[in-house]
Amino acid sequence: MSRPRRITDDQILATMRAKVLEHGPSVSLDVVAAELGVTGPALLHRFGSRQALLLKALLPPEGAPWMVELEAGPDDRPFAEQLEALVQRVSAHFAEIAPCLSALRESGIPQETLAQAKPGPLRATRALTSWLLRARDRGLVVGPDHELETAAAAILGAVHSAVLIAHIYKDTPSRPAAEYAHDLALLFARALGADAVHRSPSEEPSHRPDRPRVD
Repeated sequence: MSRPRRITDDQILATMRAKVLEHGPSVSLDVVAAELGVTGPALLHRFGSRQALLLKALLPPEGAPWMVELEAGPDDRPFAEQLEALVQRVSAHFAEIAPCLSALRESGIPQETLAQAKPGPLRATRALTSWLLRARDRGLVVGPDHELETAAAAILGAVHSAVLIAHIYKDTPSRPAAEYAHDLALLFARALGADAVHRSPSEEPSHRPDRPRVD
C-alpha cells in the first residue's frame, strides 16, 4: 500500500490563495482540500483555524524582495535609472498583493487583527529612506534627512495609489506601467537635485532668472 502524498505548507497556502482570489474569501475549505487531495479538517489541523489559514495565505511576506534588494544599493549608475528600476519592482509587488489585501478586508476578520498581523507601511518607508540617504552619501542626490524621508513616503504613495486605483476600479491605466515608472523616476530625480549634482559647471544654464529681493 502506497504512503499518502505529503502536502507542504507552501502548497496549501498557494492553493488557498488561488481559490480565494478565484471564488472570494468565503470559499469553502472543502474546495481547497479537494484541489489538494486532502480533507477540510486536515487543513484546520495543520493551521489551527480558518482565520489563521487565511492570514497566512494572503498576508504579504515580512521582507518583500524589493526591500531586501534596497540593502545592496544604490550603486553609481544615474539616480533616475536606479529609481525607475526600483519603482517597477515596487509596482509589481503591490500589484501582486493588492488582490490579497482586498480579499482579507472582505473576509470578516476584525480590522484590529489585520492591523496587528500585516506589515505596516513604516517599514517600507524607512527602508527607502535609508536607500535615499545612501544615495546622498554617494553624491547622487541632495537634501536634508527630513526631505528624503518625505520623498520616500511620496514615491511609495505614488506607486501604491496607481496600483490600488487600477485594482479597485478595474480601470486600465492610461499609460503603460513602464512609462509611468520612467516619468515618476524623472520627476523625483529632478526634485532631489540628481540632475544638478552631476551637471558640470560648463553645463550650467547661462542665464538664471533673478530672484526677487527681500529687503
